[in-house]
Amino acid sequence: MNQRMPTAQEVQDAIGRVRGVVASRVVTKDGAISEVHVLAHTGRSAKQIVRDVESVCAAQFGITLDHRKVSVAVIHSPEKAERPPLRRPVISGVRVETGGRRTRVHVTLGVGDAVYEGSAESIGGAAHRVKVAAAAALDALQRYVGDGCRFELDDLVPFHLGGWDGYLAGVVMVSAFGEEHLVGSALVKIDPLDAAIRAALDAVNRRIPIVAREGVRIRGSGELDGESP
Repeated sequence: MNQRMPTAQEVQDAIGRVRGVVASRVVTKDGAISEVHVLAHTGRSAKQIVRDVESVCAAQFGITLDHRKVSVAVIHSPEKAERPPLRRPVISGVRVETGGRRTRVHVTLGVGDAVYEGSAESIGGAAHRVKVAAAAALDALQRYVGDGCRFELDDLVPFHLGGWDGYLAGVVMVSAFGEEHLVGSALVKIDPLDAAIRAALDAVNRRIPIVAREGVRIRGSGELDGESP
């Protein structure tokens, strides 16, 4: 049986665990890897990084990667200036305003002692509020990260699994790495609005720290997270 070819995102995630790698971008053509771009800290040579990338692809995916397809950019990292751990924003407030057929949702995210409020509005009934809530959460997140990257809610769809209801959120993130399409999910534990917000945050929670390490400014310190424990 033929082995399933990994997606570019799966390969990127694997490369991201290589020591010294800050971020990576995998380009495919006709289902095969055509280019691998790696951003790495000083402390390890580009040749070491390339060898590790080749080894990861071979061991984890059975892919023989030509070293000539791998390019490594090394950035200077001050030896003693370690970035504080990124804290995870938590949902600290949700407010819904309605007027006629118009709905406006305000979402507040807390990061340490700081709070960031985002909002979104649309015309539609109660069933449409979940999408507005997810968009408002991304607006609040935008205020947290600043102009380094942008978020847009692509879609939000409900699902039912094993007796649980939940939501899948598709989010488009535009950053220095280009445009990425991300997916997050969350179960309904409190109410549908809360689940929609957590699904939207879950879609981006693994990418934001990588973008931050690459040099995009994050306001305050802290880690990012969609799901509350």
